[in-house]
Amino acid sequence: MSLLKAGWGGRSKFYLPNEDARIVCEAVRHLDKRPNNPLFVCGSGMVALMVMSELEGGATGTVVDVSSFQLDYFKSLLEVIGRSENAEALLGWFKKTVYPELCAHFERRGKSYPLESVIGAMKNLFGIDFFYNNEVFLKIKSRIGSISTHKNDLNAYLQQIDARHDFIYLSNVVDHMDEEEFRGLFDSCRRLDAFAYLLITDACKEGEAVKKAWTEAGYTVHPFSAGLTKKNRGLGSASLVRDWNRKGNIYLLSPC
Repeated sequence: MSLLKAGWGGRSKFYLPNEDARIVCEAVRHLDKRPNNPLFVCGSGMVALMVMSELEGGATGTVVDVSSFQLDYFKSLLEVIGRSENAEALLGWFKKTVYPELCAHFERRGKSYPLESVIGAMKNLFGIDFFYNNEVFLKIKSRIGSISTHKNDLNAYLQQIDARHDFIYLSNVVDHMDEEEFRGLFDSCRRLDAFAYLLITDACKEGEAVKKAWTEAGYTVHPFSAGLTKKNRGLGSASLVRDWNRKGNIYLLSPC
């Protein structure tokens, strides 16, 4: 069953990423050539924005998600970036508008996060610099017109389009896929001859089958993957102790 049919995206709302955007950006820097048409699983969309700030001005980005909330949230973020003069103004919007919604969402789940903890995590764990670094903010502001959004299951999107994506940020989607789905996913990515960034956590029950699937699709693991895992401060970190964290490994996959 696809994630879309399973209703994925209705249970949680991602106001922040739970991954370390600095590590995704570092992975991009280790490619022989910076991507020109990356594809991202959306989530909060903040990882996608950080990666876009690393790319050449002509790059176009695409974000895909099955959750209407996540895409609407991302579009709101883009809109506010577009009308904000600087990073300080954007952070002010986050504190005034987003933080209360985040609190209400997590209070219903029996959790509470003080503002200083949320801001600290955004900066120190998740590496989201554009709320603090005006240079990064301005780079992202100049790119928001080159980012498109699609509400769809990732596999369905890849199978329906004649795309030319050269880098695909998969996040930890395989944690929530069965074998048929992730085999189709890697086959689709490989048809595009695209690099792929993947996180596998302890929640994935078929880790060895996932590795076999990407090998059969024609991928090898970039040798720098172990270094990315070691530096990771977000989801999948081996050293981070948080109730939301699951241990895991990062794989930067290279088409053979």
